[in-house]
Amino acid sequence: MENNGRFLKSFIAYFAGLLIAFAVLMAVGVVPKIIWAIIGLGVIAALAAAVLALVKPLGGPAEARAPEESPEATVSPQDQATLSGLETLVRLNLKSRESGLDQDLLSSLEPLIDRLFDILPRLNQQHRGSELAFVVNKIAKDYLGQITGSYLGLSTEARAAQKEELKRVLDGLNDEVAEIIRIVDEQVTGEFKTHAKFISTKFDH
Repeated sequence: MENNGRFLKSFIAYFAGLLIAFAVLMAVGVVPKIIWAIIGLGVIAALAAAVLALVKPLGGPAEARAPEESPEATVSPQDQATLSGLETLVRLNLKSRESGLDQDLLSSLEPLIDRLFDILPRLNQQHRGSELAFVVNKIAKDYLGQITGSYLGLSTEARAAQKEELKRVLDGLNDEVAEIIRIVDEQVTGEFKTHAKFISTKFDH
């Protein structure tokens, strides 16, 4: 910017000198008035062009930029459902360990969580909207947290009375999710609806 200022001053001084020289020549009759007028217009045009050339690099109003999309806005609905389900499972696993869930119950819960981690993304990507995907998402995000949360909220004596029932339910879910993984791997789509209804009837009550 400083160099631009020095250039502009030199430019103006140079043309001022020319103007004075031509004024003297015109006064003594060496340069006709019409030539002086043409020269004057040329000088004014040159000065205007120089000023514009110097001002333009300084920048005018900032060009409008398209708003950048946030990472969340680019996530597809099926990916959002998957992330929500997996996040819920991670929190459930941590809560179960921190709350002192019995080891034999953890030995049933954690393999179930691992299986859900395997099948949930695939169902949401490949079979989004199916009854089976809906049921498995519900198990991951709601049902599993409800049954373990209810157990963890009990007193020590009440836990002892409910422990076998919770283990039975967890083992049953393990078997069902393992079967779901099998039919998805083998693309037995005809069994999707049957398994979805069976799981809903057996566990969602």
